[in-house]
Amino acid sequence: GGTIINNRYILTAAHCISNKLIKVRVGEHDIGTKIDCRKMYGEKICAPPFKDLHIESAIFHPKFDRRTYSHDVALLRVPYMNFSIGTSYQQLVNSNLIELKFSENIQPVCLPVNEVRNYNLANQNVIVTGWGATENKSSSSELLKVHLQTVPLEECQNLYKNVGEAVTHRQICAGGSVKSDSCAGDSGGPLHVAAELHDNFRFIQQGIVSFGPKRCGRHNILPGVYTKVAYYMDWILDNMK
Repeated sequence: GGTIINNRYILTAAHCISNKLIKVRVGEHDIGTKIDCRKMYGEKICAPPFKDLHIESAIFHPKFDRRTYSHDVALLRVPYMNFSIGTSYQQLVNSNLIELKFSENIQPVCLPVNEVRNYNLANQNVIVTGWGATENKSSSSELLKVHLQTVPLEECQNLYKNVGEAVTHRQICAGGSVKSDSCAGDSGGPLHVAAELHDNFRFIQQGIVSFGPKRCGRHNILPGVYTKVAYYMDWILDNMK
C-alpha cells in the first residue's frame, strides 16, 4: 500500500519496494472490478476509473534496515508525463499511464505539519486501511478499514523486548485486539488520526504500516508497529523535488 502526497510522490514503507515493483495504482477501491460502482437510492453510482502509473524512481531512507524494519519509509516518484520509447500518446491515454491527476477518487493525504506534527498519540483512536489479510482470506479485494487504539510506547517496547525485537520513538504501536488489526498485505498503507488542521477537522496520516505479529488480530497478541510519519517529515520534504 501507499498514499498520495502530491502529484509526483507516493509515501510507502521501504520494505514494500522490490525490483519487481514497476508501477503503482491510484484511485482503486475494489481490485476485483474494472470500475467501482455501488447502488444508492436505487441508482447505480460509479467512480472514475483507476490509473496505473509507472515508477520513475524509488527513494529509500538512507538508514533503512530490512532486517529490523528500522527507518521503514520510502517515496515513489511518478513521472509528470509518462512517455516511453515506442509508445504513442494515445496508447498512454488508453492505458491510463499519463500522470497523476487529482479527481473525485484520487486525492492527496494530509500529513502531520505545523501544530499536528507534535500531536499526542498516546491512547488515541486511529484508523488503518488496506487490502491485507482478513480472518477468512489471505487478502481482501476491497479496501477495508479498521478502528484501533494506539498502545503507549513503553508498553509496546516491553512487549516486543520479550520476543527479541526493538521498537523506538520513531515508531507508533496500535492494535493487538481480537479480530481488529492490520495484517500481511497492509504494509505501506496509512494509519490516520482525526485532528484539527488549518481550522478544519481532517484525517492526518500519522503512521505507515510496517510490521507486526504473523498471527494478527488474535487475543493477547503483539500490537502492530507503524513508522511515525511526523518524525520523518523533514526527510520527506527534503526528498521531494
